[in-house]
Amino acid sequence: MKKRIWKIRWQTTQKIILWCLSFVITIYFSLGFLLFDVLDNNQLGNINELVKQAKADTLTSIYFASAAASSTTSTTVYTVKLTGEGFISGHTYFIYVTLGLTHSEPTGRVNYRIRYGASTYLYTGDLEPAEASYNHSTQVDWMDVYTPSSSSSLYVEFKGITAGTTTAANAVLMAMDLSGEDMIENYDYYFGENTTPATHASSGYANKASITLNNADGIKDWLVFATEHIAVNSVAINHLARFNYGGSTSMARSLEGEDTLDDYSFAIFRTFNNIPRGTTITMQVGDDSTGSNVHTLSRIFAINLQVFRDRSTYYVDGATGLAEYPSWSTL
Repeated sequence: MKKRIWKIRWQTTQKIILWCLSFVITIYFSLGFLLFDVLDNNQLGNINELVKQAKADTLTSIYFASAAASSTTSTTVYTVKLTGEGFISGHTYFIYVTLGLTHSEPTGRVNYRIRYGASTYLYTGDLEPAEASYNHSTQVDWMDVYTPSSSSSLYVEFKGITAGTTTAANAVLMAMDLSGEDMIENYDYYFGENTTPATHASSGYANKASITLNNADGIKDWLVFATEHIAVNSVAINHLARFNYGGSTSMARSLEGEDTLDDYSFAIFRTFNNIPRGTTITMQVGDDSTGSNVHTLSRIFAINLQVFRDRSTYYVDGATGLAEYPSWSTL
């Protein structure tokens, strides 16, 4: 009788052990797939880091607006070109603006600015459009990672500085909400800024804004934007910009200012595939001759494209033609 009781207890114990083992194996494989998904194969990391990264599987909000060509003759009142609505107090946004500007007079000058709410000016630019002719335009770009202190709208505006007709075309505003558990700073996106004014390097490049992707793993792909605010001090010297990605350079840009009063922003961007952990990406700027133009600010932003995996993000916006204005010229 004692042997039978012992046998029954052992069988019961076996069932409990097997059930526990099955449960542990299930959890192990569940975490295992997650671990391989968010970490290096050779580095599992700690559970706190794992939990943080596991949250970032979607991007919750994207705003997009565009507008066809429009003009103004005012040199005192700004015209609203684009409006981004619904920015929430305390939320953090990546914002990108592009805008083409031209003037009817050969040496006409224009202003553009990015305004938040009633009176917060995030940027104001001043330039003479390229080639100093009405049928040429300069495309300017601006980007930032911004956390508003109150809920309101974002406005892109323009006006003339000199008499004549100022036209804005090919205008787009895009914003991504980076707030909440869906997006994690320094895990799913990185942002760097250099606010030190400095004359450009002569016949070469100097490192400015940079980021180091410590959550890259050799598998994820990243979309990277960089921008410079530049003060033009010479119309005979091209200012230069490019990415330096782990010692390899790309997206080289070269442009000559039209006037020594020019003060404007531009951006470069591209995707990078399979970035290894700890890779640094830098915005480099310079001049192609004796340094004269001035770096006033630069920024760099990277977002992990894997946050879009298995999710859909969409926007609804009226169809707006980005019309050519007034015509394209071949030089």
